[in-house]
Amino acid sequence: ITKFSNDLEILKNMYFTNMTLLMHLIIKILFVSISLFILDWQIAIITIFLLTMPLYIPKLVEKKLINAQNEYLSSIESNLNNISDWFTKFELIKMFSIEQKISTFFDRSNNNVYNAALKDKKMNNITNLLSALMSYFSHIIILLIAIYFVYKGVFTVGSFVVAVGMIDQLSYPIISISSSYQGLISVKEIASRINNDILEFKNRNINRERMLLKESITLKNLNFKYESQKELLTNLNFKFEKGKKYLIRGESGSGKTTLIDLLLNYQNANSGEIYYDDTLVNNINPFQFVTVIRQDTALLDDTIKNNITLYSEEYSNDDIVNVLNIVNLHKFANEENLNLNVGENGAKVSGGEGKRICIARALLRNSDILIFDEPLANLDKHNVDIIEDILLSLKDKTLIVVSHTFTESKLKEFDKILNI
Repeated sequence: ITKFSNDLEILKNMYFTNMTLLMHLIIKILFVSISLFILDWQIAIITIFLLTMPLYIPKLVEKKLINAQNEYLSSIESNLNNISDWFTKFELIKMFSIEQKISTFFDRSNNNVYNAALKDKKMNNITNLLSALMSYFSHIIILLIAIYFVYKGVFTVGSFVVAVGMIDQLSYPIISISSSYQGLISVKEIASRINNDILEFKNRNINRERMLLKESITLKNLNFKYESQKELLTNLNFKFEKGKKYLIRGESGSGKTTLIDLLLNYQNANSGEIYYDDTLVNNINPFQFVTVIRQDTALLDDTIKNNITLYSEEYSNDDIVNVLNIVNLHKFANEENLNLNVGENGAKVSGGEGKRICIARALLRNSDILIFDEPLANLDKHNVDIIEDILLSLKDKTLIVVSHTFTESKLKEFDKILNI
């Protein structure tokens, strides 16, 4: 968000505006310089040499200019993160009456942005001041030399007047070039980041083709731990075979979700390997095989249809109605209700309905492997029963369910249970 709301605006003001001004100034400098050479080559060389001295100032403090600009942008990003976090936890803040504390944090975060902006402005203004002082000093020396040439008879008084006018015409553009060049230097890294993170994104080779699992996902001697924590997974060997149902159980913090992240190549194991058939997980895009449904309901502020198809045009309304019936959402399973809006974060549907819309989305995608990470969390008994029955009724899918609350009487319907 900061890249779009702030970085691009800074790039527009500091880079493109300065680039246009720079071209204008260079053309003017070339024109006046040529005229000055025609008048007298000696005074022309001296003038160009001395008046260009201020251009070296921004280069000498380039690192400080870049650091000040980056510090300012980082403070804005941090401030935006904080504000977003406080708004999403608004109920918690009110409930525990910590408004005053958060207000203090808010002031501190704003002050950090203010101080970083002030530091950035100071750095730019000091550089401008030094460049201007050097330019004025150079200008005075050139005038003294021109006066000396008149005294020695090298110059006529008329030539002196013309030369002074030309020198004045060169002085301002060169000072302005220094300021423009300074602006270009300060946003160099911003331009690079925007180019790499946004503009080049469309050129990345993203393979969206869905693939089939031929035999199994195999875990071999898998070990994993987070920094400064005890081992979560130790020498884990397991095989998820094609077309079978698996339940992963374990206490909170035992590593169930971490295992899923390893299967998706979000994390690298400390040692051991994960194979999709005969291919290491590091060498593939797991989403070619897998669809994941997480604990949190992921719904866009859009229609039921768009939330299920995610804007793909390869599915007909009949396909969507069919999956809605499979997940027991019969009241939405008609063309009129497909266009109902679910609201922000699914506010216009119940928790159980939102969860089942996500399951319908996964079923419609028709991936070979379905992973459900705590699908029963925060649901009442009625919805738990419905979703458990939906999962266990799935055919011809490799099903991996992460849950520590699955109904005991239904556990026998899983082919294997992996206890973490």
